[in-house]
Amino acid sequence: QFAGASATNNDYLDELVYFLEAEMPSDITISNMSVNNGAVTISCSGQSKDTLASFIIALKEQRNIYGVNVGAFNEVKGVNEAITISYTITFNFSDFPDEDETTETDDIVSEEEE
Repeated sequence: QFAGASATNNDYLDELVYFLEAEMPSDITISNMSVNNGAVTISCSGQSKDTLASFIIALKEQRNIYGVNVGAFNEVKGVNEAITISYTITFNFSDFPDEDETTETDDIVSEEEE
């Protein structure tokens, strides 16, 4: 009973980090990340708006991540015309599904599409 009463979404932080490592495009760099009971703020930068968009889509498609918001982004042209885009993403997360749960849901969706 105590374990259930003392649990927070921060207990799933390791699973969030694994998800981010797997889904975040390789040209995005996280400069700062803060988490408070499932509320996440990530400051990051990347080289294109396309990679930002694909990362946002990956976050929104994860069923236990919600409230995804991207603040204003800053685009800077550097040496050799290289572009760097800096932005802040905020979202909330809860318990990540077990792989078995994800597979079952994916199977149901696949069957419905057929």
